[in-house]
Amino acid sequence: MMLRDKRVLVLGMGRVGKSVLKYLLKSQAQVYGYDEKIREGKVRIFHSPEEIEGDIDLVIASPGFDEDSKIIRELRKKGVRIVDEIEFTSWFIKAPIVAVTGTNGKSTTTALLGEILKRDGRRVFVGGNIAPGLPFSSSLLLECQDIYVIEVSTFQLERCETLRPKIGILLNISPDHLNRHKDFSHYISLKFSLFSNQRAEDYAVVNVDDKIIGEHLSSIKSQIVPFSLKKRVDGAYISHNCIYFRDEMVCSVDRVRLPGEHNLANVLACVGASKLLKIDSEIIGRALEEFEGLPHRLERVRIERGVEYINNSMCTNPASAIASLRAFKRPVILIAGGKEKGLPLNGLIKEIKRRVKRTILIGSNREGLKQRLVKEGYKEVETAQSLKEAVIKAKGYAREGDVVLFSPGFASFDDFRDFQERGEAFRNAVRDL
Repeated sequence: MMLRDKRVLVLGMGRVGKSVLKYLLKSQAQVYGYDEKIREGKVRIFHSPEEIEGDIDLVIASPGFDEDSKIIRELRKKGVRIVDEIEFTSWFIKAPIVAVTGTNGKSTTTALLGEILKRDGRRVFVGGNIAPGLPFSSSLLLECQDIYVIEVSTFQLERCETLRPKIGILLNISPDHLNRHKDFSHYISLKFSLFSNQRAEDYAVVNVDDKIIGEHLSSIKSQIVPFSLKKRVDGAYISHNCIYFRDEMVCSVDRVRLPGEHNLANVLACVGASKLLKIDSEIIGRALEEFEGLPHRLERVRIERGVEYINNSMCTNPASAIASLRAFKRPVILIAGGKEKGLPLNGLIKEIKRRVKRTILIGSNREGLKQRLVKEGYKEVETAQSLKEAVIKAKGYAREGDVVLFSPGFASFDDFRDFQERGEAFRNAVRDL
């Protein structure tokens, strides 16, 4: 697409908006921005739909703008093409794209696959929705890479029309973001839209242990490459404590440094994609040995008097909280709570009753969640007014060999700007002990 002299409107001046603006200005487009808070910048900034004058050729919307927002509704009425930054960037990328989605594990899988590819000597861009990380559009200002590995959320897939990854990875599906999407079936369809533009020569690396994924495989037209923790498949699987891809032994499970069964599933997804990209098994094994994970994802902050403090602030839904609890065989003191997203809690409550020695609740839903747990027969629960207070209380209950796990299970937007700020607050509270 030729951008010179095109009138392009960028919705949102956050990290994604600023990134795409840089490329648009370099491409000599007529660039406009929209943000209700920002009052100055290198381009003209609109603060309400009424201020937008004349025809707009293209709108690039940040993921934070949902379809019900006033500005999106007004632009839709005018028939303007609205795309996500991921979609826009893909128009200019000629090298293969590997796109990773799923309810949980996207960032870890994206980062690990990037590490494996770098160890093979590939020039690789790693970015997209991953945080901390680079927006996909920032790659347009860099030299061309051999391959692009990007994390993609449903918020982004919602406005992707032509995105065609050479390899699409779908890790898992459980209810999430139902406050944004119409219903669970719509959320599922958005996840599977990752594969909608693929052709017969492309690949879909999918978790066949996931019941919902298994029920929708017929919609995929590319080559399906399954992975499974439970059975032998024509893809990546585990047998006799070893990771295999088809009939080739890749490495021992013992070489995997990431904790938890859920991370082992993420590893299998990476193994599947890596073998499709012709990566040697020894390179994969070395990467698995040394990759410690990302900040705020089961991150060890400190061991103090035999008690391990784990920061899992990225955990923003009940399914993720369940997976993190299952990662530990030792007694757990859990710090959880945040802003509700209207998701079912039965599974999380059962897991807390089964595995957690003491639960300390924070956030806007702390009282309601406490009442729910008590009603279900779990009495080892209390609330705290702040995360710092929760950490101090957790220390009082912890004994040598225990784990203090901060795995909220809910969104951070009640008390924190994002999960990263929330994770930093936990780190600081632990370091102050």
